[in-house]
Amino acid sequence: MMQFVDISVEDQSLPGDLIRQEAMSRLHVRKPDGELVVGAASFVSIWQALPRWNWAARMAALPGMMPTLEFAYRLFLKGRPAFSALFRKLQRKTR
Repeated sequence: MMQFVDISVEDQSLPGDLIRQEAMSRLHVRKPDGELVVGAASFVSIWQALPRWNWAARMAALPGMMPTLEFAYRLFLKGRPAFSALFRKLQRKTR
């Protein structure tokens, strides 16, 4: 079972090994065994749990894919503020 936690809510409690500022900067996933994965690996963990996304998890397991996914994720993070601003602007226009 997946549980999403909105860590942007100030009074949301976090586990002791997770700092809010770090959690806000990259995607974090706590696996059922307690392991905390970060970045592209967290997406792969989610894909593994979703039946229709197993193909993406299998692709990520191919040689050289994890470094490529992590690189792409870091590029996305740099553009994320601009993407968010564009999304908000588009939302305002559709209301």
